Amino acid sequence: MVARWGLCIVLALLACSKDRPSRDGIDDVAAALRELERMGAAAHDVAPPPPPACREGSSLQVVSSQDVAAASPSLAWGPGVVGLAYIRDEGPRSVLAFQRFVDGRPHGPVVDLGDGAARDPTSAAWDGTSFVFAWGEPKDLVPEVYVGMVDAAGEVRWDASRLTETVQTGQWRTAGRTAVESKDARVLALHGVLLLSWRTRTFPDAHPLYFAEVHGLEVSPPVPISAETDVVLDHQLVPWGDGAAIAYLGRFAKTQRQVRLARVGVSPPAILDDWLVSEPSHTPDSFELAAVPVDEDLVLLWRGRTEFNSTSNIVFARVGPQGLSGPVADTTVVEGALASNPQVNQPRRSFAVAPYPQGFVLAWSYQDDPDRGGGSGLRIARYHTDGSLDGSPLALPIEGHIARDPSLARGAGGEIWYTYSVGDPPTERGRVYLGSVICE
Repeated sequence: MVARWGLCIVLALLACSKDRPSRDGIDDVAAALRELERMGAAAHDVAPPPPPACREGSSLQVVSSQDVAAASPSLAWGPGVVGLAYIRDEGPRSVLAFQRFVDGRPHGPVVDLGDGAARDPTSAAWDGTSFVFAWGEPKDLVPEVYVGMVDAAGEVRWDASRLTETVQTGQWRTAGRTAVESKDARVLALHGVLLLSWRTRTFPDAHPLYFAEVHGLEVSPPVPISAETDVVLDHQLVPWGDGAAIAYLGRFAKTQRQVRLARVGVSPPAILDDWLVSEPSHTPDSFELAAVPVDEDLVLLWRGRTEFNSTSNIVFARVGPQGLSGPVADTTVVEGALASNPQVNQPRRSFAVAPYPQGFVLAWSYQDDPDRGGGSGLRIARYHTDGSLDGSPLALPIEGHIARDPSLARGAGGEIWYTYSVGDPPTERGRVYLGSVICE
C-alpha cells in the first residue's frame, strides 16, 4: 500500500514538472522519494500483531461418514476421555450418536441412543463416572425431552425412553392444558445431581422455560422460570459457585426483549434470584446465548445486531456473586470476535465458550467479507476477564463452508477440545469434525 501511494506521488510530481526546468523536476522527484522512504519507515514502526495464545493440538479429524447427515455436536470431557454426541440422520432413522476419544483417537464403537427419530440440539455432560446426554425426540408425534447415559466403558446405563416417560408426567400437563412440545434441552451434572432445563411450547404461541433435577430415574416436578405467556428463545445451564445458574433471553411482558439470569437451588429445585441483565436496543436476527463462570463471577455472551448474510458482534456482561450493581448490567463488545451469520434460515449456533483461568476461551465461526465470498472457518482465542484479547485469534480455515454449531470442552491442562459441523442438510449432508487446541 505504501509503495502504491508512493508511485502515485512520483507520477503526480512528474506530471506537474513538465513545464519546469529539468533541475526542478529532479528535485521534486528526489523529494517524493524521500517522502516515500519516510512513509515506509513509519510503516515498519507499527508493532506486529501478537502471536496466537492458542496453538493446534490434536489434529482435526472427520468423525461422521459422508453417507449420513450429521449435525448439532456437543462435547463433554472426563479424565482422559472426550465424549462427543451428535445427531446422525440415516434416512429411515435418526439417532443420537455418541463416540469416545482417548488421546485424540476414536476409542470403542459408536453408541446409538433413542428410538430412531432424534432431533437437535444435543447437550452433553460428565457426572464423574458417565456421560449424560439430552436431546429431542417425538413421543406419539409430540416432541419431548430425552436423556441417556453411557459410562466411561461405553455401556449404556440409562434407557432414554424410560426417563422421558418420567419427564412427561410433569405438572405442566394438567387437565385442560394444551402444552404440546418440550424441546431444546440442556443438561448439567452437579454434585451427584443431574439438572435439566428445557423450553415447552404452549398455546397461544409461547415458549416458557422450565428446569428440574434428576436422581436416577426420579424426576422432580418442573419449576417454571418464565411465565406461560413468555417466549424464551435461547438458554444455557451452567455451574456457578456451589450451585447453578440459567441464563436466558427472549420476549417478556409481551414485547420486551431481555437477557436474564436466574440463580437456582438444586435440592429442592427452586429459583433463588432472577436478574435483568440487559435490554438489547436492537433486535438481533439470530438469538443466541452462552454463559461461562469466570473466577467467582458469571459472564453472559450474546450476539449483537446482525444483518442478513453478514457478521455480528458478540457482546457480554459480567455478573458478580451478589448479582447486579444496578438494574441493568453494562455490556461490552468482545474484542475482535465477529460471528458469521449462516446463509440459511435455520436455528444454528455460531459461537461457543469454555472456562479458562483468569478469563475464558471463545470460538466463533467466521466468513471474511461474506458479500464477496471471503474465506470462512473457525477462530479460537483466549480472552481476559474484561473481554480483551490475550494474543491473537487462531484461525482454523474451512474452505467453502461456515462452521456450524461449534462446541468447546476444557480438557487437561491448557487443552481445549472443539467440534463443529459443516453442510446444510438435507440438500447437503452434514459432517462433524473434532480437534483440540493448546492455550498455554
